[in-house]
Amino acid sequence: MTTTSALEVTLAPDTAPAVRGRGRTRVLSILRSVGGSLGVILAVVTLTFLVTHVVAPDPTNLFLGSAGFASAADEAVAREQVRADLGLDKPLPEQYALFLAQLAQGDLGKSFQTGRPVLTDLTDRFAATAELASYALLFGVVVGVVMGVFSAARPGRAFDRVSRTVSIAWIATPQFWVGLMLVWLFTVQFQVLPGPIGRLPIGVRPPPDITGFYVLDGVLTGRFDTAGKAAAQLVLPVVTLAIGLAAPIAKVVRTAMVESLGSDYIRTARALGFGTTRIRFVYALKNGLLPVVTILAGIVAFTLCGSILVEGIFGWPGVGNYSLQAIRTSDFPVIQAFVLYASAIYVLIYEVLNIVYGFVDPRSRA
Repeated sequence: MTTTSALEVTLAPDTAPAVRGRGRTRVLSILRSVGGSLGVILAVVTLTFLVTHVVAPDPTNLFLGSAGFASAADEAVAREQVRADLGLDKPLPEQYALFLAQLAQGDLGKSFQTGRPVLTDLTDRFAATAELASYALLFGVVVGVVMGVFSAARPGRAFDRVSRTVSIAWIATPQFWVGLMLVWLFTVQFQVLPGPIGRLPIGVRPPPDITGFYVLDGVLTGRFDTAGKAAAQLVLPVVTLAIGLAAPIAKVVRTAMVESLGSDYIRTARALGFGTTRIRFVYALKNGLLPVVTILAGIVAFTLCGSILVEGIFGWPGVGNYSLQAIRTSDFPVIQAFVLYASAIYVLIYEVLNIVYGFVDPRSRA
C-alpha cells in the first residue's frame, strides 16, 4: 500500500505535464490548420476577384443588353454610368479593399441579375442543393459500398471484373453526358419520368416550408401527392450525381476490404469459427474505415459544390444553377460568393475530418 502511494506521488508530477503537453500540442495543431485554411480561402477569393474583374466580360452588357443608342458616344456614357452605379469605376485596389471590408461584415454584395443581396439568394437556393446532394450521397454510398464489399469478397471473379469495369466507365463518363442520356432515355423515349423542369411540375405549389426539402416537407404536412411528384423530379438528377459518387467509393472500399480480408487477424477470426458475414461486414469493413472516411469527405464537399452542370441540365433551382447563370452574365458578386461558399465547404469538411482523424487513427496521437 505504501509502495503504491509512493509510486503515485512520484509519477503524478511527471505524467500530468506530459498529458497537458499533448493536449496543448493538439490544440496548437488544430489552430495552425484552421489558420492555414483561412489563408487558403482568402487566396482563392482574391484570385477569383482578380479573374472576374480583369479577364471576365464587361458586366454592363447585362444591364444595357441590345438597347439601341443614337451614337457610340451615348452608349459609352450609358456604360460609364452603369459602371459607376456598380462601383466598377474605382481603381482595382480600392474595389478589392471595399470587397474585403464588406466581406468582413458578412455582406456579399447584390446580384446584378436579381438585384437582391447575394447572401439571401444563396440561402433561398441552398435547400434545393442540399436535398439533391443528400439523396445522391445516400444512394451513391449504398451502391458504392455494396459493390466494393461484394467485389472484395471474391476478387477476380465475374462480379469483381464487371464491377471494376463499370466503376472505371462511371468515373470516365462526364456527368452532364450521363444526365442528358438519362433524360433522353427515360423522359423522351420511354416517358416514364418527368422532364428536367426543376423541383416540381409546372403549376404544383410547394409544400409549407419546414426543412426546405420538398419530399420531406410534403410528408410532414400530409401533402403526399406533392411529395410523390417532388420525388419523381429527384430521380434523374439524383441518379446522375450518384453514379459519379458510387464509382470511387466502390474502388476504395474494394481495395480496403481486400487488404483487410488478407490480414492475419481475419485469418485468425476464420480459424476461430466466426461467420463469413460477420468477418466481412464487421471486422474487415471496419478496418477499412479510414480511407473510406477520407474519400467521403471529398465527395460530400463535391456534391454540395460541384453539381453546377447537373443542376443546369435539370433546371434545378439550387446554388449550382444560380452560379452557372452568374458565370454566363458576368455577375461578379455571385461568382465571388460561390467561390467563397465552395472554399468554405471544402475547408470546413476537411478540418472536421482532421479532427476526427485525431480520435479515430491511433497513429495521429503518437
